[in-house]
Amino acid sequence: MKRSVLFFIVFSLTARSAYASATAAVSLSPSSTHTLIGEAFALKAVITKEAGEKVERIILPVMKNARFSVIKHTEGAKDDEVYFELRFFDLGETQVLSPEFVVSSAVIRGKPFKVFVRGRLDEAEKEIKKLRPQRRGALPLPVLFAAAAVIALAAYYLLRKKKAFAVLPEPISAEEWYRSSLGALDRNVPADELLDGLSDTFRIYIEKKCGFPALFLNTSEIEKELKDRAFGSEERMRYVSFLRSCDLAKFAAKNFAAGEIEKLFKDAYSFIGIGGAGK
Repeated sequence: MKRSVLFFIVFSLTARSAYASATAAVSLSPSSTHTLIGEAFALKAVITKEAGEKVERIILPVMKNARFSVIKHTEGAKDDEVYFELRFFDLGETQVLSPEFVVSSAVIRGKPFKVFVRGRLDEAEKEIKKLRPQRRGALPLPVLFAAAAVIALAAYYLLRKKKAFAVLPEPISAEEWYRSSLGALDRNVPADELLDGLSDTFRIYIEKKCGFPALFLNTSEIEKELKDRAFGSEERMRYVSFLRSCDLAKFAAKNFAAGEIEKLFKDAYSFIGIGGAGK
């Protein structure tokens, strides 16, 4: 009798695990196919399961050249969504293993994927990145160089003909640059691309005002830098909240209504004069 009961329990647990592994599945969506060494890299996992099943545990893979951390876990009646942040510490192509998810006592995982990790930009490349236009609608470099050459020749001809000296324009302030760059953003592009450009513009403005490479830091690192520079907690909270809202469009694929985007732009304009004139 005891042997029959034990057999029934073992059979029930085995059948339950087999059922879960047959119905649950994991889909991984990395934010890109490449990244910079040490930079935050976003990964989204969607766990499809039967109603009543639950993700009981998340097991992060152990990799010597990468570090995983769970950012957010959203539970649903059918699908769960889990957002991860990865940081890579070796250059070159890296195969990333899937986290493991325990669903109704069964372990499931997604397919491994590859990411190419390169070094940080040198100073010359940084300047190119800072001055880049938005991705959509950008002119190819050969066209820009040709246009610049034509303009330069025309200017030289006019200067020789009039025998006048060129007067160089005065350098603009960081505030003038920021206001102009905000106005130049194309609001007809998709929300994730628009808010990516809005975030980059504010990061470059912080860099101009505060002297640290905000364009190459994640939001948490920027928050630490602002705290180290004695920014008030209320002011710092406004900047960090703004950046994290932009991050949601880029990394978490959040849909933003037109009114929400307009508010983010109003916030961005309100940041003119960050840190006061003395910083």
